[in-house]
Amino acid sequence: IAPLNGDSNRVLDDIVKFAKDNGTYVCFNAGTTGIKKGFTYLKSILEYAQIVVMNKEEATMATGIQLRQDTKDSKFSDQLIHPDLKEMFSKLRVSDLQIIVITDGKKGAFAYDGEKYYYCPCFDGPVTSTLGAGDAFASTFCAALKKYDRNIAKALEAASVNSAGVVSVFGATKGLLTFDEIERRLAEVSDFKCQIEHI
Repeated sequence: IAPLNGDSNRVLDDIVKFAKDNGTYVCFNAGTTGIKKGFTYLKSILEYAQIVVMNKEEATMATGIQLRQDTKDSKFSDQLIHPDLKEMFSKLRVSDLQIIVITDGKKGAFAYDGEKYYYCPCFDGPVTSTLGAGDAFASTFCAALKKYDRNIAKALEAASVNSAGVVSVFGATKGLLTFDEIERRLAEVSDFKCQIEHI
């Protein structure tokens, strides 16, 4: 479910109910309209989503948790995942077997599955327009989870590559890549890897 803002948000409850009644998996990319309804409302949607994707600003708005900027000598500097992000993940992950992803633009993307934290850097490339980057990331992540048998690290890497392809050209879909193209690009940059932190 892509962000449903404004009046389109009215169908969100019906979509989620349909998914629940029919045993359909849900990947939920929250929009600001739904988030502004408050966490109690948002939680009722999150409970039925197996995958939740938000950018850092949306996650901050949804949880009320600010991501503090730390200096190099900070007590948190040696940790892969910032404690504030971990707190966001804990609040957003409201059911078992749920994967939460928080994207942070040029800083990359973070994920949590209840057992491990993941960090994937932004795949390097030219930026012409950021239109469609978030949608490309979320949709590729979901498809890659299926393709790679729920390998979250590999799905994050694929999503980062496809998002980089989209931002390299004008238009929300012109730079979309096939999985063969994504895998070729990953093979060309062998040191591009997702990092994992165990709980």
